[in-house]
Amino acid sequence: MSVSKSNDLPKYGLRTTHYALIGILLTVGLLASLIASGRFDPQPLGALQWEQEPVAALQSFSEPEIIWLARPLPPPPYTIRLTAAWQSGDLDAAYGLALGSKNDYLLTAVTPTGYLLPPTPNPQSPFSIRPWPHLNQLNAPNEIWLDVTADAVTVRFNRELYGTEVLTVPPGHVGLWGMSWGETAVVDFQRIELFYTAATLDEVPAYLLPPAPSLSGAPSDSEAKALEVGLFYYAHRIAHPEPPRSSPHSKFGL
Repeated sequence: MSVSKSNDLPKYGLRTTHYALIGILLTVGLLASLIASGRFDPQPLGALQWEQEPVAALQSFSEPEIIWLARPLPPPPYTIRLTAAWQSGDLDAAYGLALGSKNDYLLTAVTPTGYLLPPTPNPQSPFSIRPWPHLNQLNAPNEIWLDVTADAVTVRFNRELYGTEVLTVPPGHVGLWGMSWGETAVVDFQRIELFYTAATLDEVPAYLLPPAPSLSGAPSDSEAKALEVGLFYYAHRIAHPEPPRSSPHSKFGL
């Protein structure tokens, strides 16, 4: 005669629930540790090649003002990050990042009141600004993050993805942009970072390389700097080749 062991059923159910709770807690802990380690953070396009901190303090007036830095832009893909903050003066102002040259540039900007200008080629005032909940206001710093490829720009503000614009960034330099629609405003450009993948030594023509050191051992500071410049400008020329020069013997430039 069989006897039903009904008293074991609740124990089995409690044991299963206990294991399930342990599994959930372990999963939550693993996800929390991955998030804290930055595993899910956005990653720049390449390695950090140039950084400047602090950059500049800009007095901005009623007309847009741009400080063009000497560092040229690399060929895409690359990532550029700017951290800046309104410091004092009129709150009816904006500041941001310009890429290109004086006559042809792409502008991305924010205001100290929580508005932004998405990547816009050669913008004209009045600008089409819009609110964005992830912007810091007043004198709290904002980070503008641009991932630039050959035909698109992905923008993040304070590490929050805003979107991707299909456009081409003109070649040139990095510019720090500021403007006030009222009285003078002061903007503190705190840090700028440039990420890209540099050309390798084997890809650089010999005429762009510095002379070989006369003595064996590590290169000097000047030789290392010359090599860095050669690598950078070779990559830049590959991405932005010069147009063919016209022949003086043909009116059609052939």
